[in-house]
Amino acid sequence: MERFIVHIDMDAFFAAVEIRDRPELAGKPVIVGAPPTSRRGVVSTCNYEARRYGVRSAQPIQVARRLCPHAVFLPVDMPRYRQVSRQVREVLERFTPLVEPISIDEAFLDMTPVATHYPDPQAMGQALKEAIREATGLTASVGIAPNKSLAKIACGTGKPDGLVVWTWEEAVRALAPMPVSELWGVGPKTAAQLERLGFRTVGDVQAASEDQLVRLLGDRGRLLARLAWGHDDRPVCPEAAPEKSLSHEVTFEESLVGLEAAEAALAEISEEVGRRLRRRGLWARRITLKLRFDPFVNQTRSLTAPQAFQSDLAIFQYGLELLHRKSLRGPIRLLGLALSELTETPQLSLFDRAEESLLDRLQDQLNTRAGRPIIRRARLLAAQQPDPQARERKTNDKGTRRAGPQSR
Repeated sequence: MERFIVHIDMDAFFAAVEIRDRPELAGKPVIVGAPPTSRRGVVSTCNYEARRYGVRSAQPIQVARRLCPHAVFLPVDMPRYRQVSRQVREVLERFTPLVEPISIDEAFLDMTPVATHYPDPQAMGQALKEAIREATGLTASVGIAPNKSLAKIACGTGKPDGLVVWTWEEAVRALAPMPVSELWGVGPKTAAQLERLGFRTVGDVQAASEDQLVRLLGDRGRLLARLAWGHDDRPVCPEAAPEKSLSHEVTFEESLVGLEAAEAALAEISEEVGRRLRRRGLWARRITLKLRFDPFVNQTRSLTAPQAFQSDLAIFQYGLELLHRKSLRGPIRLLGLALSELTETPQLSLFDRAEESLLDRLQDQLNTRAGRPIIRRARLLAAQQPDPQARERKTNDKGTRRAGPQSR
């Protein structure tokens, strides 16, 4: 039986929420992200009016400002966007229980078990779009195809506010003229490698034999052949995939100079990443420190702890160990922490760490209730006494990286 997979993508989601709540912005270019005066901030998203001027997500905000100086620049309001995302999720689950969110504004649906209720895919897709519009006042693009890869590509061809339905045969024909970068897992480096080998379009890949692709690319060649011919067996997973890592990083308006300033920033980042770790009920075993020096020189340092940890203090202490492992190469442009090897339960021998984490959870509750950090750990507060230089946050709260393939 051919599967019936839907990919749904909210159109210019953050900007659309802002325009919905401020109707006077309709028809104007709207850019959501860092302040326009920021020297190192980036665009989170923008509406289609701004895109006509060349503005794009992840673009330096100063570039966006030059391209579209008359745009309305707005800060990111993640709590509001999450609330709307939950409304969208509730709508999708009225159609099928098999909903796999892949980001705050995207999801896959498996309609195969309920296909008899929706014999016309076009009508079903339209019903989905109308239900979302009625619940949220926002538009969504929808792609419907026999698998996840094809549904996502179909969705992208119809943006914004589109609805594209493909059979397998239609999908294979539609893929042929597309650049190979449209295929899942083909990033810029792989696309450049394929182009050097003569594969510029998906049709070029379709014209090659699987044996030829395997000789040139190894096992990746076999996967590439399957995707080029529209084959993708990945299931829609309604349960969230296990979290692989959790990270938080800060880009500084003025590069940090010296260990003291770096330690102050590290203390603040430790509290943020610790709070998010506890909010998810997770413990970590591995920690990675990310440093970026001028001019754009990245360095990472990692360690695996003997025991799982969850507290701000443990995160800060391990981060300090990594920070002091080598001398700094110069002023620090970016500093971040990533926690991995996550687990939901600590080892039974971790009484001291568990007690420490309990104190942190109580601290989280009191600070949340007060709406501001009224209780801080003395060690971390002391580290932050030298006022960190003005910084702009670049929080990866589209979430955490998750196991399994994802793309946007």
